[in-house]
Amino acid sequence: MNNAALSALKKRRAAFPTQGAAPAPNQQQQPKLQAANFQQQQQQDMQRMAESMAQPRSLALKDAIYLFDSRILNLEKMVLDIKTGGSLGVSQPPVAEVVKQSIKEHVEEFDHRYEMLATEIVDLKEAFMKLQTFTMDINKSLEEMDEQIRILIEGPEQDGVAANDEGSENISAEIME
Repeated sequence: MNNAALSALKKRRAAFPTQGAAPAPNQQQQPKLQAANFQQQQQQDMQRMAESMAQPRSLALKDAIYLFDSRILNLEKMVLDIKTGGSLGVSQPPVAEVVKQSIKEHVEEFDHRYEMLATEIVDLKEAFMKLQTFTMDINKSLEEMDEQIRILIEGPEQDGVAANDEGSENISAEIME
């Protein structure tokens, strides 16, 4: 093995404390530092992977070993952080909060749709009322015209109503036009 691989192996083994040994005070602060270092290394690894994917070329053996070694170290740090109760620097809201927020969004959407439908129903009701009023006015005017025509055709006196000859002629002239 070459020196880089041996030093990486030593670093990896040094990251895991033995089971019988008590952790030193600075090792308790180490997970916080590891989380910050982990994020930085993860970003660097992502950049390296993006570069390697952008340029399809074969890696040198040294680069390939370094890449795998850094990935293994990151995974080991994540496992160690999870075992110590860390959250990998990513805080997620509790499931209950997510569910409440989702339900709230759905209720607001249904409320909006209900209000929109209620408004449309009121508008349709008003349109039908206007149409009904218009139809009733037309029927009334047609009934009046029918009454005037019946009076002209049947004669000046019908049902005890006396009509003026001049008025009848004017109505007849208006009808003819």
